Amino acid sequence: MQQLINIQMIPLKYEMSITPSRIQRNSKVSQLQIEHTPGSLTIQARPARLQLNSQEARNSVCPSLSLSIRQNAAKGAECVGQSVQKSAKEGTMMANATPSQNILKTIIDSCVSFPVGDFNLDFIPKTGPDIQYQEPSLDIQYQMDRMNFDVRVSGGDIEYIPSSVDFTITQWPDVLIEYIGQPMYVPPRDDQFSARA
Repeated sequence: MQQLINIQMIPLKYEMSITPSRIQRNSKVSQLQIEHTPGSLTIQARPARLQLNSQEARNSVCPSLSLSIRQNAAKGAECVGQSVQKSAKEGTMMANATPSQNILKTIIDSCVSFPVGDFNLDFIPKTGPDIQYQEPSLDIQYQMDRMNFDVRVSGGDIEYIPSSVDFTITQWPDVLIEYIGQPMYVPPRDDQFSARA
């Protein structure tokens, strides 16, 4: 018997795509801030000071004009006092003198008599200079550079991405039925009937 039907089955076709799981980390940029303070150096120096006052030493050798005037005025006043005292003494001697006494000779002898007494050896200047000394001073202040660091570390985000499976159907299943025989007529045609006979 002749085969009249051809049955063809079309299978299902698909594509499968698998994405594995992964851990994704989103990190942010860390920041570093630096603050710099420069150092400083301060030096305060005061040199030594020497104060020398030689006025008294100079006056002992050669008095100044004002001191010389004062000294001479004092000596003048002293001499005037001594002269008045001497004149008063001589006047008293002359007033109390007797004719037998030679009072003028006594007065003249007292004027021209050599001085008596102790003589001392002296040196000039009689006093030294007045010296005042002030020591030097040195003050050093140093401050080092300062640096401040501020670190801001970002805490990154961690994300877990699970795996995925994707199916893509490229061909649907189907059944193809094809009639491959000759057509059959009911009632049969004449040519079919003659072909059977």
